[in-house]
Amino acid sequence: MVTFNFGPGYTVNPRDDMATYIESTKHIFKSDLLYLHFLDFESLYAQYGHRTPPKTLLEKIVRRTDNWIKVLLRQARKDTLFIIIGNHGRHPVPLDYDGKLAEWRKANAPIAIMFQKRTE
Repeated sequence: MVTFNFGPGYTVNPRDDMATYIESTKHIFKSDLLYLHFLDFESLYAQYGHRTPPKTLLEKIVRRTDNWIKVLLRQARKDTLFIIIGNHGRHPVPLDYDGKLAEWRKANAPIAIMFQKRTE
C-alpha cells in the first residue's frame, strides 16, 4: 500500500471498501480533504460472482459507491474537497467481458472523481 507520510490521525488503512466507507464517515467531520480509494471489486465477486453476470456486479458497485458518496457529501463540512479513486481491484478476477465492459477493461484505467462541497 502506498503511504503519503500523513500522521496517523489522517490516515486509515481499512481491509475492504466497506471498512473504507465506515472509517471515512468517522473522519468526515474533522477534515477539509477526503481522499478515498475504493478497490475491492473482489469482495463483491466472491459474494455474488458465481451467480451474477459481470455487468450486474459493476452496476451494484456503481450504485453502492454512489450512495456512499451522497452520504459523505451530506455529512461533510462546507468546502471539504473530495478525491475518490477506484480501480478494478487488488487481484485479477476471472470474468469474461464483452462489448463496452471489455473495452473498459482493456483501458485498465482507474476512475477518479474530484469535487468540493459548497454552500447549500
